[in-house]
Amino acid sequence: MIWSATRLPATEMFERHANAGDRAVAEVTVKDAIRAGQETCSYEYRFTKDGVTRQLRDCVAIVRDSQGEAKRLVGTTKDVTAEMEAFAALRQRADDERVMRDRLSVATAAARIEVWESDLRMAQFTWLINNIPAYGLQDVPIEKYTDAWNALVPAEDQLVIQQTVERAARSNQADCAYRFRVDCGGRTHHMQAYVRIERDAGGRPQYLRGTTRTSQMKWRRRR
Repeated sequence: MIWSATRLPATEMFERHANAGDRAVAEVTVKDAIRAGQETCSYEYRFTKDGVTRQLRDCVAIVRDSQGEAKRLVGTTKDVTAEMEAFAALRQRADDERVMRDRLSVATAAARIEVWESDLRMAQFTWLINNIPAYGLQDVPIEKYTDAWNALVPAEDQLVIQQTVERAARSNQADCAYRFRVDCGGRTHHMQAYVRIERDAGGRPQYLRGTTRTSQMKWRRRR
């Protein structure tokens, strides 16, 4: 809808059916835009008619005279209900995912399990929670974590990890598991990892999402 008016509300229908609180915000928005010398402004409001509420958005052009005084408002009104519902759904999904991550963090911390993600294309850790204390890497930022981790894991164990993942990827397995050692502070810690291989639409491995925990095998002193 396109409309023209000398003030808000632009139409009697706006005054009768727009949410009172939203209507007040719209009026303040326009007045502030006029005072600030803006040429345009926009606002959203709830519009209820025949028991049905829609979300509308007005985009307003402020028409001024040669002296710069605002004389008229010319606007368009668009129904953005579907857009706002989609945004609300996305926001709810983000909130739900945050809650799930928080719950996962609490559960894995209690179980002393490290949860991580690695980008196979870059051979880099990209996300991690609940760093295992045995590593001594709790304060290492994620962008430096891969190098720090490589410095602690023996080269032969890194080779075993690589071969295990590659073998699982070639055989189209969804997951795999492996064990490795971490040499830290004069001690060797034995770790166990479970990994899920994430693929793109073409079936090519892209990411590893995994968990790591201390193995039941006890650490031993390096001789």
